[in-house]
Amino acid sequence: MSYQKDAKSCVVRRFPCYGVSKAYTGTATILADEFHPSRFQGAADGEIVLDRRYFIGGSDARVIMGNDETNLIRLWRVKRGEIEPEDLSGNLIVQLGTVTEDLNRRWYERNTGHAIKDMQRRIQHPVIKRMAATLDGRVDPGGAAFEAKFVLPWTFSEEAAAEKHMAQLQHNMWVANARSAGLSIITGAANGSKWPLTPIRCTSIC
Repeated sequence: MSYQKDAKSCVVRRFPCYGVSKAYTGTATILADEFHPSRFQGAADGEIVLDRRYFIGGSDARVIMGNDETNLIRLWRVKRGEIEPEDLSGNLIVQLGTVTEDLNRRWYERNTGHAIKDMQRRIQHPVIKRMAATLDGRVDPGGAAFEAKFVLPWTFSEEAAAEKHMAQLQHNMWVANARSAGLSIITGAANGSKWPLTPIRCTSIC
């Protein structure tokens, strides 16, 4: 596919749900193949290319399967190297998620009796090497993908949170060859803290 392809014709593709696994993986492969293929093909087996331009990650999956065309085209331009990725150092919600991740993990372990291992491990899909993920962890026992999030209480519902993060969770499960995932969310409320844990099953690609 030519690098000169228009952004919309290249990646603005709409699917009704993330369960259309072949459609998603096809789109992810198009994105990654289109941009810098030689850099990825030059990586040794098991080597993780850290520059996000060279692979499709979990946060990219949410953009690909979302409804915001502006964000989708921006992602396309980032993967092409035309613009820099968004600087999230000034995004308070993102930073709160980062600093509460360790607490989230420890709270999960305390309340479930299960351990979290492989924190922040970078992995690639065993077949589609251009699909990669940085896992918040794996649940031991069972191997479920663990995902920690922080959400403001006045914008939170369990159903909306699961829908918002479903693409990322499915992507991570596919890359990790996990059959399930645990979405652990920390949020505060006027009447005390709330800690919902949402189990997610992997779709048929796994």
